[in-house]
Amino acid sequence: MGKTSGASPISIAASWLRQAKFEEGPWHNVFSLATINSSGGASCRAVLVYLLEDDQFTFCTETTSRKNAQISHNPQVALSVYWPNMSRQVRLEGVARMGDQSLSDRHFSTLPHGARIMAHASLSGVPGDPDDVARKAQKLERELCGREVGRPDYWRAFTFEPTFVEFLENCKGWNQRCHRFIYNEESGGWQDWFINP
Repeated sequence: MGKTSGASPISIAASWLRQAKFEEGPWHNVFSLATINSSGGASCRAVLVYLLEDDQFTFCTETTSRKNAQISHNPQVALSVYWPNMSRQVRLEGVARMGDQSLSDRHFSTLPHGARIMAHASLSGVPGDPDDVARKAQKLERELCGREVGRPDYWRAFTFEPTFVEFLENCKGWNQRCHRFIYNEESGGWQDWFINP
């Protein structure tokens, strides 16, 4: 195992995510999010991950969702993403926390109009009927008459603070060699190492 250069893993991951916006297309920020339930079982689903100005990772969900219930029970989560065009993968482990109301408002305002309507018409993780959801969405459209769609209280943004980051990069060339390096947070700082792929 060999020591790396000591660069910040959060800034590296943020830089890769920004590059992926141009290399991977509109779904560049789809990550797998893994959580743990009260029985110790794992759950995994795809979420959209966003960057704040300070390179903080965020994602959004509803307080009625299964992932929110599991994060409330155990805030230790994992995120992973693979970008095929760039031949890169990032894995992150750390702590998820519900953000404040202003952060949630900020994220909700960036959603397309239809997505904001659906946030009101459908509660994530709650049993329902698709026809009923469609009727609620149509009714809300009529009632709003083009007015701004506000954020429902149960739609919230979460922040994610990594304590472990792993990068895997396939260096294109004659030997197709992979570079793999990990970062562990220890005593307020980062310990970083190259490891065999």
